[in-house]
Amino acid sequence: MRFRENGLKGKIKSTTITYHSSGQYYVSLKLEEIVDLVTPLDFSLIPNDQIIGLDLGLNHFYIDSNGKKVDNSLST
Repeated sequence: MRFRENGLKGKIKSTTITYHSSGQYYVSLKLEEIVDLVTPLDFSLIPNDQIIGLDLGLNHFYIDSNGKKVDNSLST
């Protein structure tokens, strides 16, 4: 199923319906949309020391490829 409203052209990947004790239902949609870059990036022009990788997790919000850890305030 394709989702085309308000300019979104995403494909619905999953849907979650939640019922709250207030009697209201909430729907969350996870969409996938491929967006073209206005100007394509040439990664060969970026120095390696300016590129990092990020590992998102539960114990830490993220750990970067240089070893820097940022705490996840929700994991306490």
